[in-house]
Amino acid sequence: ALSEMLRDGVKREMAGTEVGDRLLRMYAKEPFNLVVKPMPAGIMGQYTAQDNILAVSEDLITRMARERGKTAQDLLSGETFDFVLNATLSTIVHEAVHQEQAVWRRDGKIPYWDVVEHEMEAKSLEAAFILQKAAQDPKGYGRFLAENQRASVFIREGALLADKMRRSPKTFRMSVQADYYPAE
Repeated sequence: ALSEMLRDGVKREMAGTEVGDRLLRMYAKEPFNLVVKPMPAGIMGQYTAQDNILAVSEDLITRMARERGKTAQDLLSGETFDFVLNATLSTIVHEAVHQEQAVWRRDGKIPYWDVVEHEMEAKSLEAAFILQKAAQDPKGYGRFLAENQRASVFIREGALLADKMRRSPKTFRMSVQADYYPAE
């Protein structure tokens, strides 16, 4: 039930942003197979082209709920669901960009290759989404990000990424590259 609710909520929240509208155009033609499932430690989300699944970490979501004194059942309604939706939103956007990349490769009959540019595009569009969404809704999403960075790694990582982009788009690329190819 949480996966379906998140999928509907994410579509609603993406609408009206450049990145979100771009992804929604893809989802008008492609399935949006969003699942909440156990994932390895340190993994917030993942898109796998082989099975066309976009996943977010069940463990991190349930930890968020527990830390707020809520149960797994509470995740399905009201304020707790809204919190999880906003917390996971940028991670889901990031992974949706990877799905868009896979669709582009599939349609162009281009074989998969693992390059830093895939992450560069996903992180750039995630940051752009966060910045635009927060600017469009400063009292809602913008305030949520500012007030809840300690509450979840989802929120903290997204906010840090967007802040890097806001401070210096020029050095943003270098910081993403350093994450994937650290100096020896």
